[in-house]
Amino acid sequence: MRRYLGARERAHHDAVGARGRRAWLLGRIAVKDAVRRHLWAAGAGPLYPVEIEVGNHADGRPFVTVPDGRDLAVSVAHKDELAVALVAPAGATPGIDLERIEPRPASFVAIAVTPAELALGGAGDPDAWLTRVWAGKEAVAKARGTGLTDPRHLTCTAVAGDRLTIDGVAVDTRTDGAHVVAWTWLEPA
Repeated sequence: MRRYLGARERAHHDAVGARGRRAWLLGRIAVKDAVRRHLWAAGAGPLYPVEIEVGNHADGRPFVTVPDGRDLAVSVAHKDELAVALVAPAGATPGIDLERIEPRPASFVAIAVTPAELALGGAGDPDAWLTRVWAGKEAVAKARGTGLTDPRHLTCTAVAGDRLTIDGVAVDTRTDGAHVVAWTWLEPA
């Protein structure tokens, strides 16, 4: 923890409830590692995780402060003992989600997807397909900064390999064991 968190972040960590503390820390580690990789790919020199500060806007979306003052947009998700983060290209807005593949009740299916969306999954594993579409919708909602208030309002209209099209937005997905990761970013208007 001391390698990753500065003094303000450690104080915030201590204020997080015991049940959420591990997920909170995993999310911070994922964001800081994603930012470091992004900056290194852009030619930045050595950068320790503690040099990057992660905070949250009033609406809950994360932001980062880096030593050279760059304006970077990030998104983070965590589930179980995993966390993922995405740094968007300059000026874009990222969205990422991580979900566990598991059976969902019919009531969830009814509010989450349309029959047409279910049909796009074909004859594959319906739990994996539903999780993939759900994660994709969450990623789009995060990128838009709206949160997923009405899942059926965002519609998956196409699938090509690991890429979904949701509400006109390309969303990349990957299944890793029992989890699905979905990510996208929106270019500036």
